[in-house]
Amino acid sequence: MSPGILLRPKSCLARALSRIRILLVALAAMAAVAALGFSDSLCTGRVLTAAQVQALFPNKTFVDSDHYAVVNSDCLQVLQDIFISALYRNGLKPEWSPRFACGKFSLVYLSTARLTYLSHHVHDANLPPLALGEVWYMTGPKSAHAIVVAITERGVVYWDPQCGQEVTMSADLLAGTMMRKF
Repeated sequence: MSPGILLRPKSCLARALSRIRILLVALAAMAAVAALGFSDSLCTGRVLTAAQVQALFPNKTFVDSDHYAVVNSDCLQVLQDIFISALYRNGLKPEWSPRFACGKFSLVYLSTARLTYLSHHVHDANLPPLALGEVWYMTGPKSAHAIVVAITERGVVYWDPQCGQEVTMSADLLAGTMMRKF
């Protein structure tokens, strides 16, 4: 910062409020998961290498970790409930809008899931991330959709956080996949 330039009080206040919101979401996620008894059941205990994750998909899969924890498929709905609660707590409605479209639904769902998982393993420095990722695929000539992909004990599961349920991907939709990012 240059000498003589002061931070505007609103920006400091906005940053503080943002941090408080993040803390509240983390605390709520911890409470919700603890209340449901899922503290260590988000994952199965099985760990995959990045190469094993990439081998599950024919193309366009990006990984940023060496290992991934296989997700318990029953927890996808639990994570959805935590995600919806976090939206309401932050003044958002779980409905599509130009400002909050499918990409943001997926991104916030993934962030909520990761925060929930990490909040129960704060001191585990070697914790592999959950095998959850974002997938974008073409739905028409000029339209795309983003959802969540999970590697679970049942195999690859696709979850749409906009409707809060598992979805089946047809061969055409899978062929139209533009990106998977774990």
